[in-house]
Amino acid sequence: MKHLIFIFLLLVAWTSNGFCRELNAKVSSVINAYRHFDCNNIEQNEVANELLFELIQDKSLCRFLMAIENDTLVQKNILIELENPIDDSINLEQCSNNLLKYKEKYKVVLPMLEAIKRAQKKSEPSIHSEKSDKL
Repeated sequence: MKHLIFIFLLLVAWTSNGFCRELNAKVSSVINAYRHFDCNNIEQNEVANELLFELIQDKSLCRFLMAIENDTLVQKNILIELENPIDDSINLEQCSNNLLKYKEKYKVVLPMLEAIKRAQKKSEPSIHSEKSDKL
C-alpha cells in the first residue's frame, strides 16, 4: 500500500512539474513577444496576441500578472494590443471578468481593463452608422 501511495505522489509531482514548466514557457513567450514588439511584424503579433488572450482566459493569469507587474515596456505593448485586438473572435467580456479577480492585487490590471473597455466601445456599431445603413 505504501508503494502505491508513493507512486501516486510521484505521478502527481511529475505531472504538476510538467504543467509548471509549460506554464512558465507560455508566460515567458508572451513577455518576450511584447518586450520585442514590432508593429510591422504581423505574423509575430498574431502569435503573441493569441498567447496573450489565452493567458488572460486561463488559470495562469495570476502568474502572468506577477511577471509583468514591473515591466513597463511589456505593459505598454500589451495595452496597445488589448485596445486593438487582431482577432475579432476574442471574448473581451470573459477577459475582463478574469482580470477583475486580480484588480486589487495587481496595479497593472486597471489599465488593462480600461484598454479592454475601449476595445469593446470600438467594436460596438455606432447608432449613426446603423441609421445611415437603413437609409
